[in-house]
Amino acid sequence: MKNEYIYFLGFMFACVSIGAYADQEATPASFTRGSADGRYIFVMLATNTPINEDWGFFMTPEMTSDLRRRYPASGMYLNNGSTNPLWTIDWYSFSIDVSMDGEHIVRHGPWPGRGEYETEAVSFFQRDHLLKTYRISDLVDFPALLPRSVSHFMWEKDGRLDGYCEQGLYVVTTLHGETYWIDPDSGEILYTRRLPRIVLTGLAIVLSALLLFLALIRKLRKNSND
Repeated sequence: MKNEYIYFLGFMFACVSIGAYADQEATPASFTRGSADGRYIFVMLATNTPINEDWGFFMTPEMTSDLRRRYPASGMYLNNGSTNPLWTIDWYSFSIDVSMDGEHIVRHGPWPGRGEYETEAVSFFQRDHLLKTYRISDLVDFPALLPRSVSHFMWEKDGRLDGYCEQGLYVVTTLHGETYWIDPDSGEILYTRRLPRIVLTGLAIVLSALLLFLALIRKLRKNSND
């Protein structure tokens, strides 16, 4: 019985240790993102990490090292082999989206820690000029209900430049179903569909109608008794 108890404690400790390790934030690594038409390529360099950095499944240490050697700075380049930047930035992000005009990009905020609802969600840039930033609390009505991990939480279901192929808008969808259509040239929200608000509004209307109906029934019964 004593040995079983020790084994159980060891198993629980291992589970907690694995969970905590899996919940660690990734180390910044160099990568590239191209525009949909292939004309431009945005190079993101992680200059504060070792030259042999590893970027998971689609970027080997050799590939990231080559980026650091070829390109002088993070920024936008013509996708023709040129190593002369059209414009540069002085920050790092794990995820960006690139427009087809070579002038605008969308930056995704960091992986937020639990309770950090004021963390950057998405930011819109024209070259290195910040146009607009939206916090998670700006886009999610009830962030406390978002799914959580050991020390972080997720909020975004999908974020994409809706092609620059349909209306040329950037579409953000949250895990709660809120959807925003944003002009990437200005960062302004043009259309919204906030599903939780729609559901709560519908429930409020139904509840109000039910209470009104019950009050009416009560009044009719009282009048009939009189």
